[in-house]
Amino acid sequence: MRRLLKLTSFILVLLLSNLYLPAPANADSLQATFLEIPYSPQQDDFYYGGYAPFSVEIDGQDVLKYKNCSELTNGIQDLYVVWNINGRTFQQSLFTDSGFIHTIGLTKNGIKCAFLNSHSQSYLLGSNGIYEFRPTEEKVSVSLTMRRGESIIGTGKGYLLNPEYAPETPKIVGLARGDTVSGYAKFLLTGSTFSTPPKISLCDLEDKNDCSLGWGKQLLDHSYVILTNQTMQGKSADLILTWPYLNASGVYQDVQTDVIVQIGSSMTPVPWVVVRQFRDVLEVEPNIDCPSTATYGKNLACNLTPRVITKNGDEDKSVVNTIIEFNISSQLGTSSWKPSSKISVPTDVKSGLNIKAPNAPWDRWIFNLDNGYLGQPQDSGTETYGQLKAGPTIGLKFPNFVMWNTPFNIVANSFSGNISSCTFSMSQKILGTVKGNGRVAKISVVAVWSGDEGSSTNLYYSASCKVAGKTIYGSGVVKGFR
Repeated sequence: MRRLLKLTSFILVLLLSNLYLPAPANADSLQATFLEIPYSPQQDDFYYGGYAPFSVEIDGQDVLKYKNCSELTNGIQDLYVVWNINGRTFQQSLFTDSGFIHTIGLTKNGIKCAFLNSHSQSYLLGSNGIYEFRPTEEKVSVSLTMRRGESIIGTGKGYLLNPEYAPETPKIVGLARGDTVSGYAKFLLTGSTFSTPPKISLCDLEDKNDCSLGWGKQLLDHSYVILTNQTMQGKSADLILTWPYLNASGVYQDVQTDVIVQIGSSMTPVPWVVVRQFRDVLEVEPNIDCPSTATYGKNLACNLTPRVITKNGDEDKSVVNTIIEFNISSQLGTSSWKPSSKISVPTDVKSGLNIKAPNAPWDRWIFNLDNGYLGQPQDSGTETYGQLKAGPTIGLKFPNFVMWNTPFNIVANSFSGNISSCTFSMSQKILGTVKGNGRVAKISVVAVWSGDEGSSTNLYYSASCKVAGKTIYGSGVVKGFR
């Protein structure tokens, strides 16, 4: 009996001793905790472009002697990860090019690393890999196991992203294949929505690089409008809408929808409210022709043949048939601009325009046409209409130039008699009244204006003088420097 008790005690000690036998060196000296699957690269990380990165924290005494993840994987070369997708597996060694390893940071017990499966992407995706994405499938569940040799040191679950994923293509509603677009057309989109408006192109079916057949725009109500180039009448155009889409795997994919339409004739003018929205691609040439002089109180008879052309274009015919709405403003002398009237004029048609000159003495009167929306490369507002043809005038004489805040003289000369007095003004602000000396009156003035040192400006002055009981006007300009 005593021998049996001794034998039992020996077996118990042996069993207890086995519980505390030291583990193999690589079995429990490392521990891996997966952080992100997939990992979201930060600034200065590798560019992963749809590959399969993950991040992990590796802890243990063997790790503490390494300063970064590249040193770690070069020093411990039996680390690898097993990918499992729907029961199919792939083994990835972590002993790889340092360009595909990123050290996230050091911890008290180890290192945080991000790894990129760059060299073995083909083994993961595609018809020859362990998984092939459907076109509309954004991601698939994966599980990862990290091993050191034959020992499992960590597991994790996450997703593998589809680098070619893009949302379902939107559908065009309101335009169908073969529809004829005469001037313009509106349409809607159904399906996927995007945060940015699409790029809209109307391209020649024979030459996809020629996209000059029209233009498109998203409106404020999220509908769309296309404007056709009337010089392309009779052609077939591919209306293409393209959105750049950045998918979750960091890859830009073009999402595109299109429909083939015909460019019809634009016999009916496109409403100006439509045309004027295309200020980014179109301009207006007023092509105005007026006499060089006008008489106060009389009509100045002009002609204009406006065109709508592409920006910086040299078309000799409008690319859009429309009726342009012009605002007319005028300026008398150096006074401020004043709106006078509005006109509506068809493109490519010669139209008459009568502008009544002010019924008061003046020696400078100008007007301009402004459509208010599209750029006008041809200046229609700086010509001087109407030097007075007859009647006494006052001539103003200035120095060759004047300096900022420095006194100078303005001399008024009468060509028809002696001056009794002259009132000098600048931009309708009276500077002073002086007595005449024969046919001459002189005033000393100082000019200041806003502007940096080294700037210059034109200074406009006028004079109202009493000559033989009559009021005679004159004006002039001098260059000022600061």
